[in-house]
Amino acid sequence: MKGFLTIFLVLALTLPLLAKRPADALSQTVSLEWSDVPIRSAMRKLGESQGVSILVDRRVDPSLPISGMFREITIPEVVRGVLLSVTPPEKKLALTRLGDDVLYVAPSAYAQRLRTLSAIQHGKVAKLPETARRLWLRKSSLAWEERATPRTLLANLAEKYNLKILDSKRIPHDLWAAAAFSSLDLTDQFVLILGQLDLTWDFVDGKPNRIELKPLNLDATVLTKSYAVNERLTDKLEKVQEAFPDTVTDDAGSRCSVTAIAEVHEYLSPTVSANAEISLGSFRRPALPSQPSRKTTKKSQATTLISGKISGTFLPVFCQVCEKNGLEVEYSADRLLDAGVELDRNISVEVKNVTLEALLEAVAQAGGCAIIMEKNIVRLKAHVSSGK
Repeated sequence: MKGFLTIFLVLALTLPLLAKRPADALSQTVSLEWSDVPIRSAMRKLGESQGVSILVDRRVDPSLPISGMFREITIPEVVRGVLLSVTPPEKKLALTRLGDDVLYVAPSAYAQRLRTLSAIQHGKVAKLPETARRLWLRKSSLAWEERATPRTLLANLAEKYNLKILDSKRIPHDLWAAAAFSSLDLTDQFVLILGQLDLTWDFVDGKPNRIELKPLNLDATVLTKSYAVNERLTDKLEKVQEAFPDTVTDDAGSRCSVTAIAEVHEYLSPTVSANAEISLGSFRRPALPSQPSRKTTKKSQATTLISGKISGTFLPVFCQVCEKNGLEVEYSADRLLDAGVELDRNISVEVKNVTLEALLEAVAQAGGCAIIMEKNIVRLKAHVSSGK
């Protein structure tokens, strides 16, 4: 980052998305601007312009206004930044993902369990005979017109795939806005529709074409897996407890049982680095560069002096500056909020001839935080002077 750096972000309420493009499209940056635009209208236009399918959960107010100016930020980062500004707290929304590249905004309680619900239902499908498994795992497009009813959508799927849905009276009458999804397997198509109705399903007597609807219990929507106890797992579990404190562990000698949402188990996989980001939807930042590149980057960061003004909403601004300079950001939103940090605080920082680290310290301080820098990782903590 050379010369003057000016980033203007004005973030307000909410946002949601779903992808028609390949998964790597989510790493592409976008520039756009909204001013009190209803969320559903904003998402429809964004989807049309970016080739991205966008879903706003039926439990989200479709008229919720969005305001913002975004310059060269990835779509998931835009969404997560905007969602921090949603008020009041009881209407808090969160971003997650369904399938390979479908972005999904819903009330936070449901968003936290959506991928876990999908994993549980895929686990049931895995026990079916091979032919039935192929049916339920086959990807296809899913679309419906304006004012479609969920009962009709499910009836259409049942007819298309020769399924029998029992207890269809559980499906409430509702009218949905038009939507389209380019590639979801049949399992996730049912999850997408039924989950919004607080429903899920079982296969009757293990028969893949007979479906029994049942109420969705979010509290019971968790997965339990066992892991070998080692130093790497211990380090990961510390990070997990910060990000998802509801995670339950049971250490029994050489094995540790972990009961948690799907994102936690994805992060605990031996193939995932302990430095990887853990978040709803498991949107991963680009892999850290090789060691030689780190040395070059660090030297460049140390010698380049920065001047300019940065203003906008604290957390999205801080994350954007880090991303633009190849840095990973680690933080616990819950801990920062508990410490009194206002993540959606509007800040304005002006610097002259400072290093990148000094710039990040100034931005963090404006937000009531401090930083710890270790190689290409920046840890964001509540400022010690707060006494929290």
